[in-house]
Amino acid sequence: KGDEIHLLVRILTIADIYDALTTNRPYRKPYDRDRAFVELESMKDKIDQRIVYAFKNIIFKVQV
Repeated sequence: KGDEIHLLVRILTIADIYDALTTNRPYRKPYDRDRAFVELESMKDKIDQRIVYAFKNIIFKVQV
């Protein structure tokens, strides 16, 4: 749990979830980035929110 999981694995997990949420699926339309981050932030007990925060800052600064 927590820091026992390698940092790279935690980063890639969040990137993978974000990709899954923002990609078109046969069973649902893609989420926009705001809704995707609402979902990521709702996973407080499951994923590292410090990484979500950092990832969010990068995504919102890079994408126009």
